[in-house]
Amino acid sequence: MTAEESLKWIGEDLLKQCPGYIRKPVPWPGTSEVFRLDVPAFTAEFLKLQRLEYRLSTDGSILSASVFRIQETVTIYDCRGEPTHLQSFAESVILDPEACRQPRLIEMMEDSRHILARLGFHHPDPVEYRTLRPEPTPLEQELEHLAEYLLMPDSVLIPMMQHRGFEPIIFTNGTFSPDEDRLLHHMMTILNVPRSSLLHRLKDAGFLTEQ
Repeated sequence: MTAEESLKWIGEDLLKQCPGYIRKPVPWPGTSEVFRLDVPAFTAEFLKLQRLEYRLSTDGSILSASVFRIQETVTIYDCRGEPTHLQSFAESVILDPEACRQPRLIEMMEDSRHILARLGFHHPDPVEYRTLRPEPTPLEQELEHLAEYLLMPDSVLIPMMQHRGFEPIIFTNGTFSPDEDRLLHHMMTILNVPRSSLLHRLKDAGFLTEQ
């Protein structure tokens, strides 16, 4: 397993290699440095993964999958819930658009699964699935940490916080002030990320303080 700090450096190295056209500028007061990754392009064009969208379960319990062996068989379902078999022709990411409520994060987590496998930090099965479960596994936590950093690196969060003089967002007795709540909502909308992921990254970057 890798430490969270190592995941950050892996993310930084990948972003340095990432071509500019995969970074999409987004409007933010006082800066033009804020960007949002084009995640499908990151998957297919930068990582060279086959990107597929299929229904992976009849009840929405399987969100996504990664395939690591050529011509591995994966069960998929049609609109009537009838199963069929898909043979992957290359390393693949399979997304279930009906089950994914956080598609950018889930896709980046599958990308992260391939990244850590290529670096030798993870030795995957031929097919690995992301399912709904109460508690994430240690590997899923690492995938989420790397995915969050790729979606919200320090180089994006720092200019976003610059307009308020880098003053931390204060979390007091389990709540935020109305102004800070509006700021968080705006950041979530601009970056298109879940609130929990944004809060984790802000805390990790030193921009969130609990009192």
